[in-house]
Amino acid sequence: MIVYNVPGRTGLNLAPSVLKQLWEIENIVAVKESSGNLAQIGEICRTLPEGKTVLSGDDALALASISVGAEGLVSVAANVLPRRFRALVDAARTGRRQDAMAMQRELLPFMDALFVESNPIPLKTALKFCGLTGDRLRLPLVSAARATKELMESVLAALMNSGAEVNNAAQILEGIFLEQGRFDREQWALFLELLENGKIRVVDRLLDGSWKVNAWVKQAILSGFRAGGIAKWSWPAEGFYDRPAFSPRHFTLSDGVRIVPGGTAVRRGAFIAHGVVIMPPSYINVGAFVDQDTMVDSHVLVGSCAQIGKKVHLSAGAQIGGVLEPPQANPVIIEDEVFVGGMCGIFEGILVKKRAVLAPGVIITKGTRIFD
Repeated sequence: MIVYNVPGRTGLNLAPSVLKQLWEIENIVAVKESSGNLAQIGEICRTLPEGKTVLSGDDALALASISVGAEGLVSVAANVLPRRFRALVDAARTGRRQDAMAMQRELLPFMDALFVESNPIPLKTALKFCGLTGDRLRLPLVSAARATKELMESVLAALMNSGAEVNNAAQILEGIFLEQGRFDREQWALFLELLENGKIRVVDRLLDGSWKVNAWVKQAILSGFRAGGIAKWSWPAEGFYDRPAFSPRHFTLSDGVRIVPGGTAVRRGAFIAHGVVIMPPSYINVGAFVDQDTMVDSHVLVGSCAQIGKKVHLSAGAQIGGVLEPPQANPVIIEDEVFVGGMCGIFEGILVKKRAVLAPGVIITKGTRIFD
């Protein structure tokens, strides 16, 4: 059980002397402190019994609370930007004061924006902008005012452009990988699963329509290759021999992916959306993302980390290059409803915008001069 001290809502402050008595109850393991009184928080931390924890209940005071002994944060804002707030808490707890202060300054406008109206109205607005939920509220709460929506969109756009991400599913794995530089077997299996269901991507689409590379995802994929070794993987025909980290991916009827017999292979860690058609022989590598209702025609290669949008037609023989290294480099991105003609080659991190049409045999690299 966690005790919640929030005088602003209850009208009553939970004094340290009262909390001292509550600590005698075995089931009470922590206090969420939202009094805003740093002297009180420091006193609670100073007299804290073994096995009990103090958590900040105020995003804006998390850094200050940790500096006087709190262990972490129960956050409103982290529902929208979990990785950014985890990084802030980690920096504060490990003594990286300058890093923590820089993160705090960058996040303060967002924290303030969350309380321009009654909570959770601005929070719901932020989650809707990030595609994580709707903004419907139960009465007596109502949707945010236009000014609040405009403020939230502006604040979030600034954070997105500075590198914040909103992918909740990847939060724990990213922290583990950045800390350890590797995954154990169970973590690796989860990483591949999240790649395959689209909850982790090599790139994220920002609010302004641009793309941001998640370098840690590419580094994690590379770690699978660097682990070395060879393993035999059983397949409907003869066995294959490949890196132990990357078995061929198996599909079921419920996946809604049509794979025509004749030599097609999809490596584990590739996302293939419902409605995709894959003609033989084709190959889709690890880290690739192929969105709904896309056609992958015969002899097509979708390289490692390449990103293919919705309703794209990759004609026979098209080669979509993979860009796995360096990790910070953009992969090839083909946006929605693009037609890629037969025997085309798209390489070196090229971005093909929505509804573009590429004639057969076109080769585009970083060195290609394009006239609009």
